Amino acid sequence: MQFMKVDKNATMVAEVQEFIDELRHLMDDVEAAGSDMARVATVYDINMQSVKKMTSADLVVAVSPTADGQVVVRKTDPNQTHPYSATALLAKVNEKRTGRKITTYDHQAICWKESLREDTKYAWKHSNGASHVWSGDAVSHLASLTDRQYDELRAAYREHLRTQA
Repeated sequence: MQFMKVDKNATMVAEVQEFIDELRHLMDDVEAAGSDMARVATVYDINMQSVKKMTSADLVVAVSPTADGQVVVRKTDPNQTHPYSATALLAKVNEKRTGRKITTYDHQAICWKESLREDTKYAWKHSNGASHVWSGDAVSHLASLTDRQYDELRAAYREHLRTQA
């Protein structure tokens, strides 16, 4: 547990320091009693990045000087945040937009051009799943595009497919 050290130059909340000290103490006691901590503790590298929209966040964190040491974790259920199959997505998009009907080809074109399948705001795929599921944000985004934008996407995608053949 020595990797958890305090950077004296950084501002650190006292509760975090207390937690680290208590965790170190508990780990030392268990190891002193002869137990193998490698079976209990695992080291993780965590990379956190600030995002502008809370709806895009996987974890919401706040620091409050008046909190009583509470930790609140917001879990998201992809079945709630991304409820639409590709078929249901297109049906919802076509209900909301004016102009021609959006097809699976249009969907493939925009996914290719804007990398929508890689953006968790729009798409989610279980590691064991074969297809993506889509969010309400995906419905709004796809419904907001004009026929002209879809025509341009289709042309660019068609050219991309030709160069791949």
